[in-house]
Amino acid sequence: MVSGAGENAAADRTLLAIGLFSMLVAALMLLGTRDFKRMLAYSSVEHMGILSIVRPSGPAGVWAALFHVWSNSLTKGALFMSAGNIRRAAGGRKMDEVAGMAMLTPLSAGIFVAGMFCGHGLPSVWSVLQRTAYFAGGL
Repeated sequence: MVSGAGENAAADRTLLAIGLFSMLVAALMLLGTRDFKRMLAYSSVEHMGILSIVRPSGPAGVWAALFHVWSNSLTKGALFMSAGNIRRAAGGRKMDEVAGMAMLTPLSAGIFVAGMFCGHGLPSVWSVLQRTAYFAGGL
């Protein structure tokens, strides 16, 4: 996963440690919140940790990281925009305040669900290609 020797070894280990720490903190923060927009933000922090872990795995890891940035930005952009529409219609940001909003905002709810599927690796979407690129890169 990281270089075994040379001047990049210390930088690779540092990136790996920062990435793991970022993922751990974001996962713990996700467990404690009920605000769905904040959940998306913590998920973005976790994805930055993934980028820090994938980068030291060589040229394939750099390609995987760039592909991840591209696909994650498309997915998170759609998620944040639809979440904003849902929040505005519901008047709140907590999970229990937006329950049943698919009936009032069906288009935003559909975009949100599609974005969640894309972000979690449903087959036939680009996040599956991300995971494949990670494994090809040495993870």
